[in-house]
Amino acid sequence: MKKTIKKVLAAVLAATMIIGAMAVSAFAADTYNVAGASGLCGVEWDPSANQMTDNGDGTYSITFTGIAAGTYEFKVVLGGAWGTEYNLEGDASLGGGNASVTVDEDDSTVVVSFDGEKASVAVNPVTETPAGDASHTALFVAIAAAAAAAVVVIAKKRTVTE
Repeated sequence: MKKTIKKVLAAVLAATMIIGAMAVSAFAADTYNVAGASGLCGVEWDPSANQMTDNGDGTYSITFTGIAAGTYEFKVVLGGAWGTEYNLEGDASLGGGNASVTVDEDDSTVVVSFDGEKASVAVNPVTETPAGDASHTALFVAIAAAAAAAVVVIAKKRTVTE
């Protein structure tokens, strides 16, 4: 009798877990991905790759770094599967044109954002570190070394006089 009760309880628990998982997925927030040219997205037109981050204000975004100079096409995809795609004009249809972004400098950062209707894109070229910044680092290292040497000299002098 105990074995039968355990089997029934296990079956009820399993059914409850399955129903709970289905309910959670039914009420989950929309997810958006960016599919496009591999030079931008890392993989060629994969609608399940590159999930956008929910910014908590009704917008979503994703940042691609180290992008080489060139022109790339992409679309924002609802739910990680083809069927509802968005471009820069907000055309939510399978036949809508691709969005396009031109990157002028190698190693740029491209940010794709989405507001629930249309995508937007921003390109930020790599910024060079000014030569002055390296000299400041060298100055700080020299000051730290001098301070450490002074501490050693003071410690030795104190030990000798005591």
